[in-house]
Amino acid sequence: MFLPPAHDLAGVVSGTSACTYLQSLVPSLPIVHASVGLLFFFALLSIIGIRESAGVALVIFVVHTTTLIVLCGMSVVFLIQDKAAILRANFHADYPDVSVAGATYAVLNMWWGVAIFNPSISFLSLAVLPLPILTTHKDTVLSAMAKAVGGRGLETWVAVDAFVVLSGAVLTAYVGITGLVRRLALDRILPSGLLTTNRWRGTNHWIVLAYFGISASLVVALRGQVDTLSGVYTFAFLALMILFGVGCMLLKFKRSDLLKQHAEGRENAPWGVVVVGVGCMVLALGGNLVSDPAVLSIACVYFSIVMGIVMVMFERVFVLRLLLALVTAMWPKSKGEKKRTAGDGNGAELLNGHRNNSSGDQSTTGDDIGNDGGGGYVDESSSAGASPFHALSSPGMSIARAIHAINGPPILFFCKRPHLPTLNKAILYVRQNEQTAQLYIVHVTEKREDMDAFASVVSLFDRIYPKLKIDFVQVVTHGYVGFGPAVVEWVSRKYHTPKNLMFIKQPSHDCAHTIANNMLYPSQDREMKQLTFTCRNCSHNERVPEHCIYVNKLVKDARNQMDVLPEDIIDDPTLQRDFDVVCPMCGQQGAAFIRSHDGVKQSTLALIWICLNRDCQTDDNGNRLPTHRWMDDAFR
Repeated sequence: MFLPPAHDLAGVVSGTSACTYLQSLVPSLPIVHASVGLLFFFALLSIIGIRESAGVALVIFVVHTTTLIVLCGMSVVFLIQDKAAILRANFHADYPDVSVAGATYAVLNMWWGVAIFNPSISFLSLAVLPLPILTTHKDTVLSAMAKAVGGRGLETWVAVDAFVVLSGAVLTAYVGITGLVRRLALDRILPSGLLTTNRWRGTNHWIVLAYFGISASLVVALRGQVDTLSGVYTFAFLALMILFGVGCMLLKFKRSDLLKQHAEGRENAPWGVVVVGVGCMVLALGGNLVSDPAVLSIACVYFSIVMGIVMVMFERVFVLRLLLALVTAMWPKSKGEKKRTAGDGNGAELLNGHRNNSSGDQSTTGDDIGNDGGGGYVDESSSAGASPFHALSSPGMSIARAIHAINGPPILFFCKRPHLPTLNKAILYVRQNEQTAQLYIVHVTEKREDMDAFASVVSLFDRIYPKLKIDFVQVVTHGYVGFGPAVVEWVSRKYHTPKNLMFIKQPSHDCAHTIANNMLYPSQDREMKQLTFTCRNCSHNERVPEHCIYVNKLVKDARNQMDVLPEDIIDDPTLQRDFDVVCPMCGQQGAAFIRSHDGVKQSTLALIWICLNRDCQTDDNGNRLPTHRWMDDAFR
C-alpha cells in the first residue's frame, strides 16, 4: 500500500525541489507550473522509451560529489576566516523548527556519501548562514551557502547541479514506478489494463500517464510547497520501512529454518537489530506526525485511494457476483428463454466455481519434456456442449464472462511428494489468496514412474474441495535436467501460465536453487575434473549431478555463437557429456553440451553440442579443425 505512493512522492519532491533551486537563479519562475512542466517532460521521455543510463548517472554523480566537496571546502575556509562567529551566534539562539527539504540526496548503496555529506553540510550551514537567512532559504540551503562562501558564480554552479541531480531523480521515479506497477499488475494486484503497451515505442503509457496525473495533482493541491510534500514523502517512506521490518520479523518467526548464514555463522539480521530498527522508525514516524499533523490527512487521502483499488482487485470476483445478482434480479428471463436454456449445461455451477464431478474422474496428465502434443489448460466451460452463460439474462452475460475470465487461468504448485499436510496447505492458500477455479499439482521426475498413488491423493483433494478443480501433472525430463529454472520455463510455456502464478514449498537446504541471496554457484574442481556447486557465503560445497545443465561465463559471453567457442573447449572438465549422442558430421558417439543463452528474455531452450572426436573435421592438408558444433532443442 505504501510502496506506490512512496515512489510517486519521491518524484514529486525531487521535481519540486529541482524547480525551487532553479527559482533561486530565476526569481520569476512559478514553482507549480514549472514542476508540472518538468513532470510532463519526463513523462514524454518515459513514453518515448528513454531509460536510465549508467554512464550518464556516473557523470552526474562525479559532478555532484565534486560540487559538494568544493562547497564544503569553501565553507570550512569561510568558517576559519569568520572565526566561527556565525556558528557561535547560531548556537546561542533558539533553534527553530527547520525542515531542510531537497538538501540531501540519497543514492542506493552510497551510504558513505550520506554519512559524510549530510552531517557536514548541516554543521557547515550553521557556520555559514545566520538562522534568519537559514530559515528563509530552507528549501534552497545549498545555493544559499554557495552564495555566502563563493558568490554568485558558485551559487549558479550549485543550483544548476542540484537541478540536474533532482531532475534525474524524477526520471528514476518514472522508471521505478513503471516497473513496480507492471509487477503489481502482473500479480493481479492492480488492473491489468495498465500493462497495455503502445505500438509506437512499446512502453506502458497508461502507467506513465497515471503517474503524471497523480504527481501533478499533488503539486497543484499543495501549491508546490516542498516542506509539505517532503513531510508526506517522509510519512510514506517511514511507514514502508516499518513494514519491511515487520516482514523480516514474520520471516524469522514463520521461516526460521531459512538458510541465511554468513561465513562467520552469524545471522544476517539478529532479532535485536530488527526490533531496534523498527522501534526507531516508529519513533521517527510519530515525531514527524506530531510536528505536522496536516501531513497525515493528506497522506491518508492518497493511501486510501491506493488501498481502495487494491482491495477491489482482491475482491473483484465477489463484487462482480453481487453486481450479477443485482442485474439478474432486475432483468429476469422470460419463461420461454428459461425453457430454451434449461438443458444448456451447468453454467451457473461453473460461474460459482462448482463443476459436476460425480463421475469421480480425475484429470491426470503425464508430459514428457520435448513432447509437443497438447498443452495449455482446457477451458472447462466449453465441454458442456453450450455456453455456460446462456442460463443468464442478457445484461448479466458480460459480467459472467468477466468472472469466468478472472477464474480461468490456473495456479501451478510444484510438489515433490504426496505429503497430505503440504498439499492441504497449498490448496488452502490458493482458495484464500488466489482468484482461480483450477489448480495443477505438478510433479517433476527424471524418468517415467508409476504415479497412481500421487494421482489418487490429488483426486482425493479434488473431491474434498469441489469449488476448486485440482488436476495432477507429471513432467518427465528423461535425465536432461532436474527440477530447476529450465523445467519451470518449459512448464510455463507448455501450459501458457506465467511464472508468477506458480509456487513451491520452501526448498530444503540441499536444493541447488534455495533462495536468491544464498544461491549455490557452479565452480570447477580441476584436480578431480568435476563440476561442483559452491556457496559464496560459507564453505558448503557439493558435487553437481550428472544431468546438470550449467550456464557458465563462457556461454554468457558467446551466447548462441558456436564459432566463438575455443578449440579446446572439449577439454573443459566442467562441461557435461553424453556418450549416446551421435555427431551428425563424423557419425561417432560422444559429445559435450552446454546450454545456449539468449540473455534476459530466453526465447529458446536449446543445447550447444560439441563433438568429442578430435578427428571430426580436417582441412585439405589433413590438419585438424575445431570439432563439429551444432545446436538442438534441449528437450526434443
